[in-house]
Amino acid sequence: MKFQPKKTSNLFLGLFLGLVALAAIGQLYWHLFGVSKQAEAAGIRRGGTLNGYAWSSNFGWISFNCDQPLVASPSNDCATVNYKVKVGLTGQLSGLAWSSNLHWIMFGPDDYGINIANAPDVMGVTKQWATIDMNTGQIYGWAKALAYGASDKGWILFDSAGAHMPGVTVDLPTGDLNGWAWDGDNTKTAGLGWISFNSANE
Repeated sequence: MKFQPKKTSNLFLGLFLGLVALAAIGQLYWHLFGVSKQAEAAGIRRGGTLNGYAWSSNFGWISFNCDQPLVASPSNDCATVNYKVKVGLTGQLSGLAWSSNLHWIMFGPDDYGINIANAPDVMGVTKQWATIDMNTGQIYGWAKALAYGASDKGWILFDSAGAHMPGVTVDLPTGDLNGWAWDGDNTKTAGLGWISFNSANE
């Protein structure tokens, strides 16, 4: 019996195309029926909460509110763990966000032995907890990953900080957040890395 390489190659090609088709269907399903992957500031001009998710390729999803659809474990269950990042009347953010891998991220005020005065020295950046400028939509200041304790690690910067990073902004009419926050030194070579506030940026 002669070897028939053409039939074998056709079989592999068919399997490959089938896998590609399944992946495409999965992506389509996610975009049509999956949860929103964009963070949103609800009720931004009257005080409210952050909703939705941010994404880091290094540690996964960050949830800003326990009362929203599940993306990753542990489940968002406000009866078990009631957490929210709140938007104050002046734009000041406060409270806790959750990451399944990084755990709690604090947005202020000073607590848990964490003091904003200990945030890193970055040229042109004020040491303040993350705050939305209610005129421009730019977010200025810091959040802190509590897993790092009171050390100088785990500080997340929202400012554009000149040429250092793009920064995070809020579309004031819609409340949608866009852009990138950063944890690390000024050379962008250490720390948690980039955090996207809109998956469309990916």
